[in-house]
Amino acid sequence: MPPCPPNLAKRFPFAASWIKQQLAETTFPPSFLMRAVDLYEQKRLAQNLHAPDASALAGAYGGILKTWQAALVEVITTDIITELKIDPGRQRIKDLQKEIFGRAQQSKDLKRYAVAIRHGGGRAAPMPEVPTDLKDEAREMFERHRDLLKAEVERSC
Repeated sequence: MPPCPPNLAKRFPFAASWIKQQLAETTFPPSFLMRAVDLYEQKRLAQNLHAPDASALAGAYGGILKTWQAALVEVITTDIITELKIDPGRQRIKDLQKEIFGRAQQSKDLKRYAVAIRHGGGRAAPMPEVPTDLKDEAREMFERHRDLLKAEVERSC
């Protein structure tokens, strides 16, 4: 399966580039794929040997798959913010992510959208209306790629 269909790659260029980079077989710095493959192989070996750390490795593998999905939400959100020139804020981005993806990044990750200059009571620019087609395409981009890392790991092992 190609990492990203052309229509979605054009609409979400940063996300498409990030997906391609993270599914590459690069070892320095290790891509998501290489880190996940390493954990998957360690997990499988530990399970075959009935090693006591097998469940910890299974948890670590599940954690990297969850981190992949959270990072995917972040890069797609970055493309939306860039396209619509949204004046970001934690709550705005959280609401936008929940509306589109049904989930939002953790609070600690949303802090990158905070604007320090507004801590004194300044106001953000009005939130532009996010077109329905953009929301639908963002949702499609996420749904299409959310399990791609797992599929690539299983294919490569």
